[in-house]
Amino acid sequence: MEQTYKDEISTIVREYGSLYDDGFDVLARGNEVEFKVSKSKFRLKFTMKNPAKMQTEVTLSREKPYSFTSTDLKHPELIPLNNKQLDKVDTILKKEKDLWLITSMNNLAVHYDTSEGYKSIAKQKLIFYSNLENDTSEVKIKTHFNQPFAVIYYQVKYSNDFAIWIDLEEQQICGATWLEFPQNKGGLISKEDFNFIDQSLKKNGSFGVYGNVTEGLRSLIEYFEVNIDGFEDPDNYWMSVIPKDGHGHFLHFDINKKNGEIGSPIAGHSIPAPEPPDLDP
Repeated sequence: MEQTYKDEISTIVREYGSLYDDGFDVLARGNEVEFKVSKSKFRLKFTMKNPAKMQTEVTLSREKPYSFTSTDLKHPELIPLNNKQLDKVDTILKKEKDLWLITSMNNLAVHYDTSEGYKSIAKQKLIFYSNLENDTSEVKIKTHFNQPFAVIYYQVKYSNDFAIWIDLEEQQICGATWLEFPQNKGGLISKEDFNFIDQSLKKNGSFGVYGNVTEGLRSLIEYFEVNIDGFEDPDNYWMSVIPKDGHGHFLHFDINKKNGEIGSPIAGHSIPAPEPPDLDP
């Protein structure tokens, strides 16, 4: 019976655009789901499987014209970290020094400096999917202990939370992402992925007259807009390296996951979009 409901929900949500082409699976990605079904409506409660455990509720009408509404994401009942746990969080972050992530909307690679602890992250850019400037004075920090994880939520005005979770027993960062619904595929770049890409670029990243990326991934992310996809692909990563101001040389290529060889390169030159004309008299 549940599969029948999933099929019906898929039919409904596909009416709301290409984002929902995969139907129910888009809503359920990374979530635990609870069903409440009536003759006229589906009421669905989604709880994230990751330690942040954010929740939202969705209501779908079963009759045309369909309707699709969802509540804002909300935190679980929080168990705030105590001072000893926060000190441990800071020790782990300071030792790690860096967080490397992929944003959920456009696979942009971003860097956070963690060498000064969890509070310093609130002073860095947390919004990447819009023209909104990150107002660090408006960032609020909440904490939660979800055994064995310490979860740090960064609440940004006009945006969804960003969160990091740290295993206090294993003393390691286990995840970080933007908390969204539906959940996208952005998040922490593993050390294994980062180091493999970095070494591949340094070894195989010369394109002759078209330029090179042999300075490695850390330097590229600092000075360019770097987009990386293919983390779930068995064969290749796909990368784009573009000037941050939209003006200059760009490169697109893939990296073979078995041997680190770089293939399918495309090079070109980009210019910024023209400013719109001033229509005021």
